[in-house]
Amino acid sequence: MYKYTKTFDEYVKIFKIKCEELGRLITTKELVKHIFDLPSYQWFIKNCPDSCVKTYRNFIEWLGFENSRRKYTYEIAYEEFAKRGFYLPPQEYTSCAIPLMYICPRHPDKIQYKSLNNLLFNVTEGFNGCYYCCEEDYIGETHARWHGGISPLHIYLREFIDDWKKDSASNCNYKCVITGERFNAIHHLYSFNKILKEVIDECGLLVHKNVGDYTMEELKLLKSKNREIHGRYPLGICLCKEVHDLYHNLYKNDNTPEQFEEFKVRYNNGEFINGIVIDIDTSKLSLGLIVNSYKDLCLLLSIKKEVKVIKKRQLLELEKFFKYHKEGNKFIIDEIF
Repeated sequence: MYKYTKTFDEYVKIFKIKCEELGRLITTKELVKHIFDLPSYQWFIKNCPDSCVKTYRNFIEWLGFENSRRKYTYEIAYEEFAKRGFYLPPQEYTSCAIPLMYICPRHPDKIQYKSLNNLLFNVTEGFNGCYYCCEEDYIGETHARWHGGISPLHIYLREFIDDWKKDSASNCNYKCVITGERFNAIHHLYSFNKILKEVIDECGLLVHKNVGDYTMEELKLLKSKNREIHGRYPLGICLCKEVHDLYHNLYKNDNTPEQFEEFKVRYNNGEFINGIVIDIDTSKLSLGLIVNSYKDLCLLLSIKKEVKVIKKRQLLELEKFFKYHKEGNKFIIDEIF
């Protein structure tokens, strides 16, 4: 927790000095994180003697800054990217929030995109702004998945297929291909287990239990071969968690494109409900029974309470077992099959 050791006027003086040193205003995010050892912007607003100061913009204007927002241009963006060692090709600049194309000198064949806002203010410790540099530099003990070298190889290598994941998500329009809802997982049409076996075989290495049993050079080779072999097979597909879990409950981990097409047909034909093959116990229902809510109905039938599109599909499937009509949130049972 941040400790307030100075008066409002003292903090304001430090605030102004820091803005002059930076050549810009301190952002609300920087204040909330106390990056410059200053209170949050809410504290400044709350303790400002002028009762008309209700927002951070009001506070900035109260301090006497004529222009509370710095006007960024392509030239300024070029300089900021250059400070970090990147080249910003000539391009239209419309806003500091719009991603700009830039090139890292270590990876001139890779086109990357980042907004000026992201470059200036979303700073991650140890990340220089190039994803490919980060991937190359943070292997072995420096990688978050290292865990003392005891991480299994398949978990470690999944962290180095970002291009494949991005292309897969884009190909699915960033939605679950079954429900059309937000996705939680990218499913391998060709099993990752099979890809991993091919990676190890083609690298000519032995299978070790933990990543710590491989040398740094062997890990680099495994990462490179992993990306190469992913490119030989179909892109992944986006699935929501419920559908992804259901698929693997049925087909385990030996995935094939043909299996998924079969699963998709079965799912769309209404063979599944609530993540399992349909098996509804209607023994607790009776004609005219009033169930106060959807939650109570799920408890009565011993099925999982679902959300959004899954809930709608679930209710449609339940109509195969009984008919009902609704009065507000209540379900009234009309007929049981």
